[in-house]
Amino acid sequence: MRTDIPYYSQIVSVIGTIRCIKWNLDFTYFRKWKLIGLLLGVMAGLGAIGLFLSVEFFT
Repeated sequence: MRTDIPYYSQIVSVIGTIRCIKWNLDFTYFRKWKLIGLLLGVMAGLGAIGLFLSVEFFT
């Protein structure tokens, strides 16, 4: 074990935690939310463009 590196045990603990999290993620769940996020982003972008154009039109 290398103890000359500052915070070595904390770094090893964080790396172990990340490895455990990586194998427990269910990516089918995230696929649904990526689709919903994409649709919300497109709608928000179109709404912003519409607001900008209406402000330009009425001023």
